Amino acid sequence: MIPRRPLKSLNDLHLDSTAIDNDGLRHLKTMTKLKMLSLENLDVDDEGLMHLKGMKSLTGLALDKTKVTGAGLTNLKEMTDLEYLGVTGTGVSDDDLKHLKGFTKLELLKLSGTAVTTAGVKELKKSLPNACISLRRR
Repeated sequence: MIPRRPLKSLNDLHLDSTAIDNDGLRHLKTMTKLKMLSLENLDVDDEGLMHLKGMKSLTGLALDKTKVTGAGLTNLKEMTDLEYLGVTGTGVSDDDLKHLKGFTKLELLKLSGTAVTTAGVKELKKSLPNACISLRRR
């Protein structure tokens, strides 16, 4: 459970595989200095990502194995300092990659286990030439 007192100076928060859901994410809004947020393997979807809007200080965001799709990625557009984004095992597809083109500081993007294709990655690389994009096929 997230404490009721604001943790305004917290830098890293890993909530992986906990009982946090969409509603629980609303408590993160006060964590304005957060740099890394890991929400892997949570019952979180596009609706939950609305609570992350405005978290401009994030440089890393792990959404792997959540129910996030491209619609949810639109909530991240203000996170222009993102250097790492993990969406492995989510509902993201080629068409959704357009929402990531503005993340020019992105160094690592993990897309394995999504509906993204090699062609989609190739197109995204035009906008993010310096990013390492991981798309492993099993």
